[in-house]
Amino acid sequence: MKRIKIFTATLAVMFSAFVAAAQTAQDVADKYTKAAALINDKKDYAAAAPLIEQVIAEGTKVGADAANNVANAKKLLPSLYYSMGLATAKNKDFAAAETNFTKAYNKAREYKDLTWQKRSEEMLANIYIAQAGVFVKSKDYTKAAEIYQKGMNALPSNTTLQMYLAISYVEGGRKDEGFAILKQLAAKGGKTGDSAKAKMEYYENVEANKALTAKNYPKAISLLNETLKNNPKNATAQMMLIQAYNNSKSYDNVISKGPAALAAQTDAKQACDIYYMIGQAYENKNNNAKAIENYKKVTSGNSVSLAKERITELSK
Repeated sequence: MKRIKIFTATLAVMFSAFVAAAQTAQDVADKYTKAAALINDKKDYAAAAPLIEQVIAEGTKVGADAANNVANAKKLLPSLYYSMGLATAKNKDFAAAETNFTKAYNKAREYKDLTWQKRSEEMLANIYIAQAGVFVKSKDYTKAAEIYQKGMNALPSNTTLQMYLAISYVEGGRKDEGFAILKQLAAKGGKTGDSAKAKMEYYENVEANKALTAKNYPKAISLLNETLKNNPKNATAQMMLIQAYNNSKSYDNVISKGPAALAAQTDAKQACDIYYMIGQAYENKNNNAKAIENYKKVTSGNSVSLAKERITELSK
């Protein structure tokens, strides 16, 4: 009799568990239906998201009976947080947008939804950029860098945030730190690598131009030669190099480096300015024939009248 009682008790427990599971599965289905109505009828994503979270948590415990609702909820949840992020971003509530897009990104990663992961990452990065942009506008690059760094902590593989962090470092006087990041990006190749290389060349040219303006020709020449070693087609660097050699009266270098500088130019006026400087170099080396030859190639730009004057003078 005791065995029968034990067996009967066990059946009762099993039956109770089955009923509870069935009820829970129905509860899960009801919550999913309620959430769907909130989404479709009212576009109330904020109210729907907690219900969908419950569907996933409770449905996972239920098991097979709720598996379909759980699967659908996992597909839906990242998009809900993404939509909430868009709404808060539209209202310029960047703190709330950051929270929502972070949830969307994390849920998409957890559920291995690459589409929503990518979308959420892009928007989350844009939120950090927008937040930092306020400080960039006021040239507070230290504060901007802090926000970009926060973004990188959340999205460590996001190259856009890495680029902006590097720029903030350089603009804020921390060139070595900025260039360290840019060099890492350059090593990745592709569009990201090309952008990083172009940005480094730009900053090197800015620094070289400052040295040129300050008449620190050795520094300018050193910087420009370093840039051109990596990219001989950099037209701006080639132009400034000829200017630096010309201003420092290094006429042999003007003549020898002139053809490479001309080859890099895509602007006819800048090419004419280089021809004029080559003409000056030959004139200063008393080679009037070659000077006139180059002056005659100055057909546009800032030095046309000066070139004509020199041709007239040297032809006497």
